Amino acid sequence: SLSILKAVDREEQDSYNLTIVAEDHGTPQHSTTQVLSVQVIDVNDEAPWFEKSEYEVNVRENQPAGTAVLTVSATDRDQ
Repeated sequence: SLSILKAVDREEQDSYNLTIVAEDHGTPQHSTTQVLSVQVIDVNDEAPWFEKSEYEVNVRENQPAGTAVLTVSATDRDQ
């Protein structure tokens, strides 16, 4: 059984590699190890944000419908 002691956040660390050790109590004592790879699955916990807090554009009144006047993009730390 594997339990977490505190919450994990994919934006801080997206994977963990744990080394599991199993030992017996015999004489002589034997042990073995195995690496366990844990991938943190993202949840939508980050809000998107724009590069600027305000955008301004001038549009000529005779521009045809459908003319692109501004392109903006937002970034989101979630996958």
